[in-house]
Amino acid sequence: MKTLLFMLCCLYLISCGFVYAIDWDKCGSGKQILQLWKFRIFPVPLRLKGNNTQIGLQADLYEDMPDDARIQIQVWKVRKIFWDMIFKVPCFLPTGCDVDLCSFLEYFGGKSVCPLKAQLFEVNDIEIIRPVVDNFARSFELGRFWIQLKIIGPNSEQLSCWSFIGEANDLE
Repeated sequence: MKTLLFMLCCLYLISCGFVYAIDWDKCGSGKQILQLWKFRIFPVPLRLKGNNTQIGLQADLYEDMPDDARIQIQVWKVRKIFWDMIFKVPCFLPTGCDVDLCSFLEYFGGKSVCPLKAQLFEVNDIEIIRPVVDNFARSFELGRFWIQLKIIGPNSEQLSCWSFIGEANDLE
């Protein structure tokens, strides 16, 4: 159930305003043992200042997740300067952006969810507590963003890769 919790943990980069669009799709050319069917964020529009966020999702984990699986997170800011320019954002997550998947999920979920067994996950009430970011992170908060989440197994084999593209705008 908490397998996809990490998807919204990257949104702490955007700390004021609101997200009004998030699209997701598979990425990478490797294996895909995780299928995301539904992904909802509450409230709509998602306010990134103030209240915590609730997410709902439906996903299939087709195979048991290996114990030594890692998560790799990359975030880019997209700016239009004559054409779209993509700038890599430094990792601001307290856990790091290339870490053991079970440790990552336990940090953000508050309890151990491993081992992750193959099954259908459906949940509508995962609460993401809004982290406080420093002034440097705030420089990345508004505009278009692109997040890639990759789960890596033994021998650096891709187990799943999901790309999220969205935009955050100021409320005023």
